[in-house]
Amino acid sequence: MRLLEGWVTACFERPRSVLLALLGVTALAGWFGTTQFQLNSSMDEVILPRASAAWFGHDEYLKTAFPRLRNVALIVASGPSANAVSAVLDEVLTARPGAIAPGSLDTPMRDPVLRDNVVYYLEERDFRALMDGVEPVTQLLPVLAQQGALAGLLGVLSADPDNESLWELVGGDLPLDELEEVTDSAPALQGNDGQFYDIALVDVRPDFGAQLPAAEVVATLQDWIDPFTENQDGVRLALTGDVVLANEEISDALGGVKLAATLSSVFLALVVALGVRSWVLTLGMLLLIAVGSLWTHALAMVTVGQYNTLSLAFLVMFFGLGVDFGLHYGLAVRESAAEKSAVAAAVRSTGVALMLSAATTAIAFLSFTPTEYRGLGELGIISAGGMVVALFLTLTLLPALFGWLGLPSIRGASGSAWRWPSLGVRTTLVIWVLLGLVAASEARRAQFDYSVAGLRNLDTPAMNLLKDLQTAGFSTEYSISSLVIPEAAPGIKARLQQLDAVGYVHSIDDFLPVAGADSRAAELDSLSAAMGLVDDIRPSSLEQVRGQLTALGQNLFADEGRALDELAALSDQQLAARDDRIRGILGALRESLTPLLLAEPVTLDALSPSLRDRWIAPDGRYRLELGPSRPTNNREGLDFFVDQVNTVIDNGGGRAVIERGVGTVVVRAFAEASLTALVGIALLLAFYYRGIVMPVVVVLPLLLTTLITFAVMGWMGLSLNMANVLVVPLIFGLGIDSAIHVAHRYQSLGSMSGLLASSTPRAVLLSAITTVATFASLMTSAHRGAASLGQLLSIAIPIMVIVTFSLIPILLEGLGWISAGWRRSRA
Repeated sequence: MRLLEGWVTACFERPRSVLLALLGVTALAGWFGTTQFQLNSSMDEVILPRASAAWFGHDEYLKTAFPRLRNVALIVASGPSANAVSAVLDEVLTARPGAIAPGSLDTPMRDPVLRDNVVYYLEERDFRALMDGVEPVTQLLPVLAQQGALAGLLGVLSADPDNESLWELVGGDLPLDELEEVTDSAPALQGNDGQFYDIALVDVRPDFGAQLPAAEVVATLQDWIDPFTENQDGVRLALTGDVVLANEEISDALGGVKLAATLSSVFLALVVALGVRSWVLTLGMLLLIAVGSLWTHALAMVTVGQYNTLSLAFLVMFFGLGVDFGLHYGLAVRESAAEKSAVAAAVRSTGVALMLSAATTAIAFLSFTPTEYRGLGELGIISAGGMVVALFLTLTLLPALFGWLGLPSIRGASGSAWRWPSLGVRTTLVIWVLLGLVAASEARRAQFDYSVAGLRNLDTPAMNLLKDLQTAGFSTEYSISSLVIPEAAPGIKARLQQLDAVGYVHSIDDFLPVAGADSRAAELDSLSAAMGLVDDIRPSSLEQVRGQLTALGQNLFADEGRALDELAALSDQQLAARDDRIRGILGALRESLTPLLLAEPVTLDALSPSLRDRWIAPDGRYRLELGPSRPTNNREGLDFFVDQVNTVIDNGGGRAVIERGVGTVVVRAFAEASLTALVGIALLLAFYYRGIVMPVVVVLPLLLTTLITFAVMGWMGLSLNMANVLVVPLIFGLGIDSAIHVAHRYQSLGSMSGLLASSTPRAVLLSAITTVATFASLMTSAHRGAASLGQLLSIAIPIMVIVTFSLIPILLEGLGWISAGWRRSRA
């Protein structure tokens, strides 16, 4: 302790030298931190599961076998008309910007093999309707080839005057609408919701060293499709896919952090200024935060070398944790202003608590380092470094600033204004025991929701489109993939399709013809041979046409008679033009029918390489892709989906499996880290206090705060998620700090009244208020995870303050011999 007293006294007596040295180090740290800044925003590296995790191994193999299934953006056109939907996407694909390489663009629905052999993919009913329309045409063409188009048609109508299709053709119209629809079919597919969808996939390579890895490419895609989003056919054009959704999520999260940092700076200045009522101490707090943030940032680049999406949060967390050290010491200096050396006296009253707080908080954060939760492990290293920085600056920057500008004013700062209601030792202990039991029971209702989709803003275009695709039965990022041997694929697929949780099962077999392809091939060959016998249709003899008109007019009803009269009224030149028009229609029809009739059943080898590569692994196994039957934007939906699928397959991978597995890892990591932190903190306190009673007194409020917080979460229907899990280390960090300070000052002063008259209550409360103000601003974030973090901390911190002030003094008063024994042991 004498060393600390000598240090702060030296800083106080040589303020300019110390401040200049700190300024130089800060400038160097700022330069180093700026030039070496690295951000790895890849969510895949936040969790590093054990190698024995089967789900992780299956997913890793899928990533290797099918690299084009990840980091994909989807351009989706949807609407009530297949032709209109595909026409819009055709325009989009034609306008492909140069920034999108042709090799990164894939359109599975437009595979040439599938388009050229569409007749083999029709349902039997549609195929029969097509054949019923094609067969009369193949019978008609030989007659027309011999007699001429118009003359031949009139001759056939003499035998079949009620044939409406032939009358339409005589009038110059193509009557076979269903034939035209098939021969010019759009690639859009109809979903379960009745809408048609046409999809283009773009492989994206995010820059995970950038703050927003996919922002540039997503902006490029949005600029690409924007000119086509306004149309008159009711077609919706939008982006979705894991890359687009992740970009939205990171943008929302970073926006929330930036907003919190901005508002925190304002709140910090206001709270500290109003709370301490000293401009010198307020300036000291602001400088400590500013300098400490730069130092911690530089230290993070030295120790960890990068930030991840979780460790970025420490830039906001330092506001609350750094202020905690400075407030306790600064207010103690003001409290001791009447003494000869106030800065040294403040160290005597708070130095032990400050060092214990820094050490125990560092242990709480470092406990995550050995776990599989790499994201929080790196946050723990940075946070532990931040505790060292905050402690050093508290005992260096503040004394030097006080030596230069003068001690904080004591005016209007009497601790006697603090009052804390007391119900007596026994009553208070009984109340807390009962609350603890109730909280322990209710805390079991709190759940961990591992769904990443549940963190996102559900009202964005990409999220709305994702939900529509799931409803329609199309592949989305929340599918499960499984590899099976080809022979077993049909049986496993049939079993999966029977599950209530499964909305669809796709495989490479979906791109092969339906059953009965051989009989269709024989039927098409017969029609193709009949059509192949026909030469070009020669022009009709006008004399023969006139004769047919006269003969035909004797046996017609009124409607056909009027059509015949109109035809008879045409001049020879007009009749020749009508004949040419019919010949042109039949020639175009024959041209479109020829490839249809020459189509052959598609084999696996005939499919394009890009299509096969999406469904067949390098080892020859087939990939089955399963989609959920209900939304998966919460834990219940994901559990229902994954649990049922696991009853049939045991090697699933994909986003749904990953999120489920990651949830298991996070729960295990928190259990391990909590045990490590509690044991480490208890051992440190036991070593200092030379016993186990004081560590129990200090740790007990921390556990009680956590239990009550979880109980309140259960009552309010809240749950932990991948973002707000930070509330647990924050409760540990802030809770242990407050508990140590209260316990230490109570022991030093010997009574509750002495504690309340000291600077400690004000420091604890102001630190809690700044922390709540810092994180409460996150509740305005569009990112639901960040908003829930602010919400939980706004609940947990007030609970922590109440538990700390009401329970620790009561425990120490009820066990007075503890304090007396401690004093004798230290004497």
